[in-house]
Order: sequence, then structure tokens, then C-alpha cells
Amino acid sequence: MLTQDFLIVTISIGLSGFWLFSKGIGFQFLPKIEDEKGILLPSLVFLISPFVTLYLWHFLAAEAIGEFIKPLVPLGTFLLGQTFVKWDKEKEEKQKKIELALLLVANIDGTLIRRLSILDGKLTSYGDNEYITPFKNYINESRPKIDELYDELRFKSELFKYSIGKRIFIYVEKYKDYINFIDSISIRPQDRFVELNKIRVLKIEGYVNIIDLIRELVPSTDSNYRLLDEWVVKLKLEYARLKSLEGTKKRQNLTYDIDAEREAIQIIEFFCERLNINPSLCK
Repeated sequence: MLTQDFLIVTISIGLSGFWLFSKGIGFQFLPKIEDEKGILLPSLVFLISPFVTLYLWHFLAAEAIGEFIKPLVPLGTFLLGQTFVKWDKEKEEKQKKIELALLLVANIDGTLIRRLSILDGKLTSYGDNEYITPFKNYINESRPKIDELYDELRFKSELFKYSIGKRIFIYVEKYKDYINFIDSISIRPQDRFVELNKIRVLKIEGYVNIIDLIRELVPSTDSNYRLLDEWVVKLKLEYARLKSLEGTKKRQNLTYDIDAEREAIQIIEFFCERLNINPSLCK
């Protein structure tokens, strides 16, 4: 019957024998010894390994093992506690990122994109001489809400921890500057398509920012990640609408100094190419 000591000795001989056989190939990190065949050190270990390993085994199996392990227990407990604290912090950080993403999506969609859609309608539903009053009135009505959102984000420190957060703030600032500028000048009838182009570009930039926001702050394993597909579909629908408007003008041989669809369409196509999205979603 094989004893425990016999097994230990056999294993040690086997390992040191393998080293000897391989001429130290697996132990190249050890100091070089003047040994033409490279077997001096492996031979030495082969000879003493049964005695050394057997001694160490009995030493560790004796009461001395308790004295050896005792000081390691507090250290192990501390390291384990730190690991759990780190996991809790990472979990909390992920949750904060998700909550921030959802808040920003709601604000960009409800406060910004919705208003751009209404402005788009006011520019396209009235004639050249009729659109100015309803357009300017809605701009003026929207200013307080835009300023409020800008001020809220300006003091949200966690927003600036992420590159996409900084991008969102720059987008809101650009939006705010546009609204304030339009509210401060006189609009002429011939400016309609210039403003329509700017509004559509701002709207598409809002879509793009939301999609990047979800991709960067919401883990793919989280249930809220489904919003990504929903916003890609919305982008697809907006692309189809703009292409349809562009096609209608071509069929009717209508020409304008400003193409109010082309720049927004190009932004969508570039964005789809950057993300390697299936072309059928965008073309």
C-alpha cells in the first residue's frame, strides 16, 4: 500500500527528474552555472529533493503550521474585506453611470429633440411670409427650459468624469447658443431653409449623442441597453424621412440655395459607418 511519504518523495523525484531530463529548460530564470552539459544543478536538486520535500512536509504538517498561518489570517481577512469593498464600489459606480445615462437621454429627448421637431414643423408648415411669427414665438417660449437644463448640467460634476458626458454638455451649450441667437435677431423670409438645415443637424446630433451615451455608460448586460436598438430605429426613421424629402424635391425639380436635408443625411451615414452598423439600417 502506498504511503503518503512515499507519494511525496515520488512526486519530488519526478519533478526534479523532469528538470534533469530537460537539462534545465524550464528553469532558465536561475543563475547560470559553469556546466558544459547544463545538468549539474538539476542533478543536485534531483539528489536532495526527496529529503528536502519530505522534511518540509512534516514541518508544515506539525504544530508549526499554526504559528506560520496565524499572522496571515488578519492579512487575509483585510484583503478579503478590501475586495468586497472594491466590488461594492464598482457596482455602485456602474449604477450611477446607468442613472446618469437615463437622465441625459430623457433630457435630450424630451427637452431638446422634441422642441427641434416642433420647430421643424413650424418651418415647413407655413409659407415664406408666415412662418416667422410662430417660429420666433416658440423659440422664445423654449428659452427658459433650455437655460434651466444647461444650468443643471453645468453643476453636475459626475457628468464631466466621462468623455461622452463632456460631449453632451458641449451639445447642450451649442443648442442653447443657437436658441439665444435666433431669439435675438430678426428672421427674414428667405432664411427659412438656412434655419431648417441648422435645426435638422442639431436634431441628428442629438440622436447620435444619445446612442453613444447608451453605448458608453450602460453595460450591455443591463436591461436598459435595449434603448440602444430603439434609438437606432429612430435614427433610421429620421434618415428615411430626410431621404424622402430630398427625393420629393428632386422629383419636382425644386432647387434651393440651401439643401435642408443633405448635411443631416451625411451625418447619419458617417455615424453608421463609424459604428459599423448594418447599412440596411441607414441606406
